[in-house]
Amino acid sequence: MSEKQFESFLVSHLKGWLAQRLKSGDRFQFRSTDPENTVRLLVALHDASDGTFQDEGTSLSYLDVNGIQVLIAGHADEKSVAEGCYTDNYLAKLRDRVVEDKRALIMVHNSSLDTITNSTFDLAHSGAIWS
Repeated sequence: MSEKQFESFLVSHLKGWLAQRLKSGDRFQFRSTDPENTVRLLVALHDASDGTFQDEGTSLSYLDVNGIQVLIAGHADEKSVAEGCYTDNYLAKLRDRVVEDKRALIMVHNSSLDTITNSTFDLAHSGAIWS
């Protein structure tokens, strides 16, 4: 099985898992310590996206799960829009804004900063979809 297929498999299972429990305002995170794996996972998430949302000039892909837009965002020390990666400050803004906008958020990162890990559900937590 190729890597792209595996990442697509992960995203497919994620969408099914979210469909059973997603509520607007939910925020999820997954820590990926390998930058190449992070990019492949983000590419698979973007490939599976159902559309884009414009946030003050930034185009964010989203998954549509039960009518809720689940925004997709990666983390980088410097904004890298081509790969869908954003700074801690922008992720903190998104984290807070999805509650107001009745959306949800998935962040793929390699950070231990509270900005990213607080108030989010870890998809690698025991019993979660990517544990």
